[in-house]
Amino acid sequence: MNTVSKGRLLVIDDEERLRKLLARILQLEGYEVLEAATAKEGLRRLENEVVDVVISDVKLPDINGIELTKTIKVSHPAVEIIVLTAYGTICKSSAKSGLN
Repeated sequence: MNTVSKGRLLVIDDEERLRKLLARILQLEGYEVLEAATAKEGLRRLENEVVDVVISDVKLPDINGIELTKTIKVSHPAVEIIVLTAYGTICKSSAKSGLN
């Protein structure tokens, strides 16, 4: 196994099985992966760890993933953020207006 990390990622998802699966896949690809089950826990990890990329679910129990993105960018503007969702529609207003 390659001992040189490609980068450090933080996966934030309240669904433990999905979070652990994603973390394992990324580790096998050579990334160092940190995990958090809530947005608040993720923000604490960011304060204590150097992270290159955050991968976050949109639907978190404490803070919406979009709001979390805004919060992270204020304090850590260099961190790249990927927001994931299993939902087909995030915003009801865009679905009603016919925007896809």
